[in-house]
Amino acid sequence: MVRADRKYNTVADVENARVALTDPLSTSGSLVPNHSFSRFIKKPLSKFFGIQVYTGSHDRSIEAVLAGRVDAAFIASVRADDFVRQKKMAPDALRVLWRSDAIHYDPFVFGPTVCPAHKAKIRQLMLEDQAPLTAFFRSQQATGLVSANHGDYAPMNKVMGGQNAR
Repeated sequence: MVRADRKYNTVADVENARVALTDPLSTSGSLVPNHSFSRFIKKPLSKFFGIQVYTGSHDRSIEAVLAGRVDAAFIASVRADDFVRQKKMAPDALRVLWRSDAIHYDPFVFGPTVCPAHKAKIRQLMLEDQAPLTAFFRSQQATGLVSANHGDYAPMNKVMGGQNAR
């Protein structure tokens, strides 16, 4: 993301610019940019951007862009949405130049000893009537739960160097 009032309109416009990453272990703030964005631009981030800094969090990366300390940042869109909700920035303050594929949050999984009837009931409670989970979603900056399987995480396995790949 970049400030909307700056000259940056395309990915090519931020070549040699100052970019913020969040934390070396952040999925959306470092791992995905280093893997997927690098594949998109066909070179490592270090060869594309003039300066790379780690801010320590998505919020600090947003603040760095807004303050003009960096020209661009890789941040989770839910954090930018939260800044707008909290009136820390205007809805049109930032411009998205590139967006990764969807990134799934951590899964909820059943242990092998949970009986099928309990699994079915839990699945129903989590997926069919999510209204009682609103406060939980808000605390996680999430919008809801969806059913997923191992294959849904295959793109992340590639980003993370094949970890947990089958």
